[in-house]
Amino acid sequence: MKKIIFYSLLMVFLSCSKDEIPTDLTQSTENFTIEETIENKSNRAILATDTFLKPSGGNTGLWFKGGTNVVLDSQGKVITGSLRTYKLLRPLGATSSVWFMGGKPTTFQNGQVKIGTLRLNSLLRYFGSGSGIWFKKWTVVIFQSGKVKTGTLERKTLLRPAGASRSIWYNAGTVVTFNSNGEVL
Repeated sequence: MKKIIFYSLLMVFLSCSKDEIPTDLTQSTENFTIEETIENKSNRAILATDTFLKPSGGNTGLWFKGGTNVVLDSQGKVITGSLRTYKLLRPLGATSSVWFMGGKPTTFQNGQVKIGTLRLNSLLRYFGSGSGIWFKKWTVVIFQSGKVKTGTLERKTLLRPAGASRSIWYNAGTVVTFNSNGEVL
């Protein structure tokens, strides 16, 4: 019965910002309000309170922060949402876990993090390479095949630009995207 009520309310509405939602709805016993988006057949919601939900493709639930937006798949699992607090999670395709920030949007695929904000400076492997480099805390990283596809360098780093014959130094704070050969695009 709870699932029927949950999914019924899930499909109700949300085409307005949090400030535009009537107070009688945000004070209800339900945790969020919903809108179905036509373009991608997913649902957007604003969580009224901290809510325990499963990430898209995952079987284990996580706490998501109240007052923040979430995008849900057709099964009511979170595609993108803000974690309630920092959390140690596995990046998409990776074999080890990474600390991600709470309160920042995190995107999930197959129950793992596809896009997230690093909580700490992190030594991670980058796409197209077996080597690790340092990525900056509090910045967004995008993962592909268990490695960083796009991220912000934590320190000055020697990398090879795409099509170049030799590596060059990239400054700390530079956002880099890697091709399948581990070269910077």
